[in-house]
Amino acid sequence: MTPTTQRDRAAGLAKSNPAQALEQGRNIKEPWFRAQALSWVARFTDGSVVAIAAEAAKAAAGGDRYQKCAVRAWEVAALAERDHIQEARTTTILLVMRSDPSEQCYPRVSQTKLQPTMRFLRFALIAASLFASTAYASPGAPTEGTEYLALATPQPVAATGKKVEVVEFFMYHCPHCNAFEPELERWVKQQGDKIVFRRVHIPYSGASDPEAHLFVTLEALGKSEEMQGRVFKAFHVDHLRLTKDDAIIDWVAKNGIDRKQFVDAWGSFGVMMKLRRLPQVIESYKAKVAPTVVIDGKYQTSPSMAQAAVQATNEAQVFGATLQIMTALVAKAAAGK
Repeated sequence: MTPTTQRDRAAGLAKSNPAQALEQGRNIKEPWFRAQALSWVARFTDGSVVAIAAEAAKAAAGGDRYQKCAVRAWEVAALAERDHIQEARTTTILLVMRSDPSEQCYPRVSQTKLQPTMRFLRFALIAASLFASTAYASPGAPTEGTEYLALATPQPVAATGKKVEVVEFFMYHCPHCNAFEPELERWVKQQGDKIVFRRVHIPYSGASDPEAHLFVTLEALGKSEEMQGRVFKAFHVDHLRLTKDDAIIDWVAKNGIDRKQFVDAWGSFGVMMKLRRLPQVIESYKAKVAPTVVIDGKYQTSPSMAQAAVQATNEAQVFGATLQIMTALVAKAAAGK
């Protein structure tokens, strides 16, 4: 059984049988997934929420910087949801303000080298601050500053007439992007000709990011949408490490794309220039978390904003609220055309 399956089984039991879920979670050998399972159990346990959250933190401690920050956001959310607000806030502050800069979860790099840990820490900060509130927002009537943000500098759009441009900023390795994908695809189909949909891959490691390079190359070949599900599967189901040129090219060739055609596009002037411009694009759209969605070049929202606004307790609720917000923002943008 894969660690992903073990985590999902433990999470599925957490609400109905937290004791059994805790036992299953503790038996997961992979620390990354054990920490996630234990954090989920902490949300429903009849025992010590703080103690189980501490177990999750200990499991997360051995990972790399990204893993430590990503998984510990689950721990913070569990503490906040169970009304251990002070512990949640303290944990978040420690994550952001560690004395050793190399261990901080707040990125020290420039805005052009965005780190996905920002998405998780922002989620944690919001959760720690707002879970104790009893006020619920309405995703069907989103409020600026709560369910969405208005960009200070609206960006150019490709859509014409009454059509509204919708841009998703994502990363292939992002688990939340992967989970959001099927719901987003259904929503895009439902919108029909009301929208023009496109994606932008956030360059995790800067202008030479291999995942972004893969996406931009597939986009240049007109294959990005066709391959979207396959690439997500490679990362999140097959657990392939597509981080090197040779590994990416070999994988693409095995998945129905002509090797020479892909290699030619991979190193082409157009692809390289677009890849180099990506950090500036991300900065212009202020897309600092993944996934983020920008409507009509001016309205920005994300599952992390939706989660905080409606106080959802599972991904299905979060994604449902996100799509409601997006639908309302599309209507808002169309009305102004």
